[in-house]
Amino acid sequence: MSKQVIHFLYLITLMVLVVSACAPKSPSPATEAPTTDEPAEASLTDAPETAEPPPLVTVTATEANPPSAPTLVTFDLSAPPMEVGSTFTFIDGSVLVAVPEGEFIMGHGGDDNPEHKVFISDFWIYRTEVSNRTFALCVALGQCDSPDPDLNPYFDSARNPAFRDPSHANDPVVGVTWEQANAYCNMVKGRLPTEAEWEKTARGPDGNIYPWGNAAPGCTLANIGRCNPGVVEVNQFAEGRSYYEALNLTGNVFEWVADWYDPSYYSISPTEDPSGPESGFFRAVRSGGFREDYYLAESARRFRFKPVDERDDLGFRCVVEPENLLGFAPWCSMVAYVGANQGGGAPGDVSIPSPVCDNVSGSSAGYCNTNTNPKSPAASLNFSPDPLPASSVFSVPGGCALDLISADPNDYYCTSGGTATVQGFCAVPPAPVPPGCPAGYTQNGNMCEWTGGGTDATACLPGVTYDPLTQCCSSTDGIGDSFALCPANAPYYAGGACVPWPSSDWGPLVTINVILGSCRDGGGGGNACQPPVGGCSDPKSSWDQDQCCCYNPFIGSCTK
Repeated sequence: MSKQVIHFLYLITLMVLVVSACAPKSPSPATEAPTTDEPAEASLTDAPETAEPPPLVTVTATEANPPSAPTLVTFDLSAPPMEVGSTFTFIDGSVLVAVPEGEFIMGHGGDDNPEHKVFISDFWIYRTEVSNRTFALCVALGQCDSPDPDLNPYFDSARNPAFRDPSHANDPVVGVTWEQANAYCNMVKGRLPTEAEWEKTARGPDGNIYPWGNAAPGCTLANIGRCNPGVVEVNQFAEGRSYYEALNLTGNVFEWVADWYDPSYYSISPTEDPSGPESGFFRAVRSGGFREDYYLAESARRFRFKPVDERDDLGFRCVVEPENLLGFAPWCSMVAYVGANQGGGAPGDVSIPSPVCDNVSGSSAGYCNTNTNPKSPAASLNFSPDPLPASSVFSVPGGCALDLISADPNDYYCTSGGTATVQGFCAVPPAPVPPGCPAGYTQNGNMCEWTGGGTDATACLPGVTYDPLTQCCSSTDGIGDSFALCPANAPYYAGGACVPWPSSDWGPLVTINVILGSCRDGGGGGNACQPPVGGCSDPKSSWDQDQCCCYNPFIGSCTK
């Protein structure tokens, strides 16, 4: 039995002896009190050394009045089963998913990626990438350096909700080196996954091509192929979850793994728990960023970056060994919110829903209007879907007007260039009512004031305090301090900060550049449309007779 549990039982026993000594003597023997039907939240004490499942420990906590009617509280000291579908809410609020031992098909062809079978032992892995808010805890505790502010401008909002845009606190943390990622995993008694562990989590035991199976990628399954202009929150794309119910193992961000990269390693790697080469110049990287093409979405693909590299599409997730699962006590139940879909349920069970926004976009193409005399440079502008939702908002350059010839009500005819924009309306769910103050605190107006007892910080992260009576870690700056309840626009408290509730009624601003085509004076016959002498000067452009210009398909515009 762990020292924490012994210490806890010792405290409770002393309380019972003191109350019993002060209570009046009873001539008849005390009757046994019934146990409760509902177990309390699992404590995260050290795992017992015995191989047998640990027993349930029943602890008697006597009532002040009357002392002869105690209430029994049951603490389950066991870990969840190591089986597919098991989840566990870890010390930093992240949800772990179980990956049981067994063989799987690794590799999918190529010089550095031959297909082979590998046996992997049991492990737990983060269901999502580590978020800005979660990484902020490591920085606040002095265990991690902050990400590069140019590559992750939203990180400070995770530490201070009043700074910049706090709605990005649940985005994956990016702009971190391999060492920064490794430092975070070490802080929580975890580590970065090996390439083999990462690939097994993504592909399942049968070696699926993609996390969701073998169906082709799409924008409902992963944030890849520029489906979104940047990263999205770590709990998105539940449809694309893996066999083990991990999210975003394709797209959103590349992910650091533990291994050094060697293109020939698979030819000499062990068949059981390979950990990668002993040294190297590059670190291996898996998954793929939001900009990557669909063909790069295959889960077996290997990438490499220098350990000091930082990118705006490079993050990580951690692995926890089964023996370290119970190394921490849980966070105390504060106005406890750790992010949507982070409560330990199935990936589809979104406890804190996100806004639902209209999906709108636009496009433009330049051309030479041959219906005018003389011919004039022009451009078309179109918004989609057709028609636009009535709640959408948009703007067009001053030289654009509805195209009366077109049957599409979203078509505009433009005689001058500029920038058009469109935004979809978002339905924002109402924020839940904060539940108030945690155990050991009492509410006084807008403040939670400490009314509890002593602490023992040994079961928590550095700089975080442990309450042996409630067996949990406080996410405040220390037990004994008062703190304010969170405001209505950020009603939940986690990791030392109030969590913002989605409040924007509008989706991302979509910008469309309106660039006119060109009309070239061919000479002799007025405005005859003629190609340039010698052809188009830009090797990527070709002559477009309809637009009367050298059209570059890579930038979607014309050059003279």
